[in-house]
Amino acid sequence: MNHYFSSDKYLPECLPKHCIPRENLMTLINNSVGNGLVFLSAPAGYGKTTATNLWIKQMNFFNVWITLDAYDNSQTAFYRSFYSALQAIENKNLHSKNRAASIDFSNSPIDQTLKLIRGLTTKDFSIIVLDNFHVITNQAVRESFYTLQSSLPRNILVIILTRESVHSLEMERLCNRKCIVISEQNLAFSLEETTTFIQQFGFSLTAETITEIHEKTEGYGTVLKTLLLRDFTPTKPFSEEKLIEYFEKQVWNQLSPAQQNFMLKTAVLDDLHPAICDALTEQMNSKDYLEELHRGNPFIKKIGKQIYQYHPIFKKFLYEMAEQKLDLPQLNLKASIYYLSYDENFKGIQHAIKANSENNILQSLLEFKRHYLHSLEKYWHFIQFLNANQLPESFLQKYPFLYIFCISYYYAIGNYSNLTHYADKLTHALPLIQKNFPSHIPFYFQGLMLDPRKSIDELLKAFSSLGLAEQPTTTERQVALHPMEGQSPFFHRSIRNCVELCDPSMIKRIETIFQGRKNSDGLWILEGIRCGLHCELNEQAQALACADHLKKNFSSIKKPAVRFAVMIQTASAYFINNQPKNCNLILTQAKRYIEATGADHLYPNWIAYHTKLELWKGHKNAAIYWLQSEFSPDTSQLYLHKILYYFTTIRSYIVLEQYEDAIQLATLLHKLMEEFNRPLDSAEAMVLRAIAENLQGNTLHAQQLLIQILQDLEADRFITIVAIEGAAILPILKSVPLESISEKLDSTYFKAVLKAAANFAAYRPGLHSQKSRIKLSPRQQTILFLLSKGYSYKEMMAETNLTMHTIKAHVSALYQKLDVHDSASALVKARRIGLLP
Repeated sequence: MNHYFSSDKYLPECLPKHCIPRENLMTLINNSVGNGLVFLSAPAGYGKTTATNLWIKQMNFFNVWITLDAYDNSQTAFYRSFYSALQAIENKNLHSKNRAASIDFSNSPIDQTLKLIRGLTTKDFSIIVLDNFHVITNQAVRESFYTLQSSLPRNILVIILTRESVHSLEMERLCNRKCIVISEQNLAFSLEETTTFIQQFGFSLTAETITEIHEKTEGYGTVLKTLLLRDFTPTKPFSEEKLIEYFEKQVWNQLSPAQQNFMLKTAVLDDLHPAICDALTEQMNSKDYLEELHRGNPFIKKIGKQIYQYHPIFKKFLYEMAEQKLDLPQLNLKASIYYLSYDENFKGIQHAIKANSENNILQSLLEFKRHYLHSLEKYWHFIQFLNANQLPESFLQKYPFLYIFCISYYYAIGNYSNLTHYADKLTHALPLIQKNFPSHIPFYFQGLMLDPRKSIDELLKAFSSLGLAEQPTTTERQVALHPMEGQSPFFHRSIRNCVELCDPSMIKRIETIFQGRKNSDGLWILEGIRCGLHCELNEQAQALACADHLKKNFSSIKKPAVRFAVMIQTASAYFINNQPKNCNLILTQAKRYIEATGADHLYPNWIAYHTKLELWKGHKNAAIYWLQSEFSPDTSQLYLHKILYYFTTIRSYIVLEQYEDAIQLATLLHKLMEEFNRPLDSAEAMVLRAIAENLQGNTLHAQQLLIQILQDLEADRFITIVAIEGAAILPILKSVPLESISEKLDSTYFKAVLKAAANFAAYRPGLHSQKSRIKLSPRQQTILFLLSKGYSYKEMMAETNLTMHTIKAHVSALYQKLDVHDSASALVKARRIGLLP
């Protein structure tokens, strides 16, 4: 319903009747202008909203007030609100057309918001207030916002109101700009302000009594206001529990039975609107009740034209009382039915879970999966929510096909143990699914696809035995493209290991499934896999033939994620065939395709792949851009659908010579890839670690890692995953002792990898570009070689027939070019940048 998300969301509530000037606090806020972010950090009831509202009214700046709620706890919803605020500032109109509702915005909210910020033309000072920021618990939202806000022009001030404890130094580190924190100590009433506030209420109290009240309320505005409204003098210190006790004695008992009944029945709601309140109370006068209660009760606030909220402490009091007197599951069921009838599935399932309503939970889950299967962010946010709220196990046992949500969550966060636990539950429940829920068998198969223990051979047998080969196009949507599959631009390294498809007979078996299906992208997915495997095997001619075929048929591919993945795979095939012009042409086409179709959720993958190509040229600016961009992932928790991003991050660390960071992330990624049976990803992680180790001077360890990688890859004869690193991997390959090769590797295979690496090194500098910049003369190259062999200056004179003066001059020039001051440092750097093996 539109009234829940109208422009009133962007307006502050009215100032209370009793409001003192608070000059010191106003000065403190005023002094923060121009200093970056401003945080008002205090528990509920300290007057954050009133103080900010009062200051804005005094300053008379154009402002947009965003009252955040649980709905905003995703990037799409949060940035939709923030984008709307920026639009209003640009247009000086709170009711301007909201472009944030468009599809292209929802698929790439941060990118679209940055575009708007960069295009802002207004020079007038304006304010954006983010109220209730503590409800934003999604770390991705927080971290991206802390990064994004630093791009705002200085004439836009952001004020954040939160109940959390905020430390200025920590915020300045996160936000990369100065942050002012106004805490509860600043917001609490001073003795003078308490005196003024009491006088506004018409009380004539002695200074001693006022001091006693001030000390016992500790400047807590809500408590003070409550006492004065009820003509109550406290005799004991107040905690939240004492305040709740006070509610019952002095507030609750003053309400009529009808008002009490109304408040108890609506205590389950976060937002109070007449329509939803009518549904819960089964009466048609909720609008009058809300207005009446708001006028006479300081613990219900108005946040929009017809939207109210109970004060959190008061809501807790109401909810605990409602638990004793009412059937809360029944009330939550009514709320769930109401929200589902207006397609508010997120709120619908929240109340359905609280009501333990199987039908409503099921309806919410199926509707959400049907509508948001294409959007990874919405899907990820949803399964995170489900995990946090924990669907009842009895419910999952009754509808076991819904274990797919548990499997998807634990797959995404890389929790192998829990994933396999729920996958086993799903497998055990297959007879029940076949008997009672045959139309949901595709959910079962999707769970099998995410299980790393299952081979493709097992999947094909299951696909046939389950009768999915005869299923209509709904099966293709549910099976062929899981939301996390479309996030990888390489289908042979997507949601599962496709190494088995090197066997042509396996490819043929899959072809028979997709042949004859109208409007199916299955054959193009398969062709993309075939092209990718040819690339990995360094079968350049076959890869090029696949790429040419795919290029001619881009327009035949229907799904944006499939076409994008096929385009990137095609570009990659041209790249390994040393056709940069064709590669860049396809990349440009892919970017234009994203823009033309509004499939902005694919843009981060484009950026990650494009950045990787730049990093292979040793471009430090590309590394800096990636690590500072919104697309660079948090590496404290590894997610399987962000593998491409992690590899780009590791390469960025290497180019910027942050070798310890590169080694640490590569090691963590290798461990995760091993656990999830992803041999190519595991190999890539270790190749990058070997490069970082070698550049750090740990050549022996780098050799050992590389030999282990090649041993793992040898059976399948994968070459490119190692060789494509070119000039960065070539020195390690060349330094491997011959006896190690003969003992542990097939020499023919090793020579093929070495030859391919030399070919790749010939046409680009690799992850370290210093080699292309440092040019040594033939004499300097000789001196460097002799230094590496441990020659003294006298021995060099004998070897080269040069004078001591000339030898020293060459060594000095060598040190200068390498930017070092001694022979040990010169040798370490020379090896790191490929001047020595």
